[in-house]
Amino acid sequence: MAIRDSRRRRGPARCTVTAVSRPTPRMVRVQLRGDDLVGVMATGPDQRVKLAFPTGRTFGDDQAEAGAARRRRRTYTLLDLDSENGTAAVEFVVHGGGLAGDWAEQALPGDEVDVTGPVGTYEIDREAAGHLLICDETGIPAARAIVAELLEVGATDLRVYVEVADEAERVPLPIREVTWLPRGDRRPGEPMAALADDLTCPADTQVWIAGEAAAVRTLRTHLVAGLGLDRRRVSAVAYWAAGHAEGDPAAGRPGEHA
Repeated sequence: MAIRDSRRRRGPARCTVTAVSRPTPRMVRVQLRGDDLVGVMATGPDQRVKLAFPTGRTFGDDQAEAGAARRRRRTYTLLDLDSENGTAAVEFVVHGGGLAGDWAEQALPGDEVDVTGPVGTYEIDREAAGHLLICDETGIPAARAIVAELLEVGATDLRVYVEVADEAERVPLPIREVTWLPRGDRRPGEPMAALADDLTCPADTQVWIAGEAAAVRTLRTHLVAGLGLDRRRVSAVAYWAAGHAEGDPAAGRPGEHA
């Protein structure tokens, strides 16, 4: 496990793909290694990085290619950072037509990607009476890391809700008590947002929400305005916005608090 640090690495780390696997039909896990990752410290269970993709499989020696890649960046959760060996992993939800998802589906060992970060913002409150986590499939990597850390510190009152496309997209989490919300024919975000109809929690609960922007906003409004939770206890992060690609001003910034 990497040591926690509030600092982030300056400049991108050039990484090479070492392995690719498919945990579910719509998720691709890419394992990375790079000398530039050696010594990079973890910044929290929700730590995010910017990934810059070459137009081909590698950057080569063309500096213009590296510059162009900075305009082809997407934000993802960095997993399993090993600062001693310079390894990490990223999990991609693939749905066709997206820059990062298409890259992940075609990725092979030896391919290159630039990694900038990580930056984490979520700090577990050990004094909270309970913890509530709600996300869609894009938040599963961070949710898995947060749950693992909560268990490490002895948290017992833990509720987790995860929206996924269908039953095939369930993935193992460190706890069994997970409420899965299969989307089926509903629009992305609808099952998450529907939780606001009857979701309750004590005022001293720490909450983490991540996923589609409109759903995240609906839940945050319910918890803060409806239930009266202190807004500082609710970390609500818009990972994506339906109908908008990352970089579209209408979509906001990835990781932006809703």
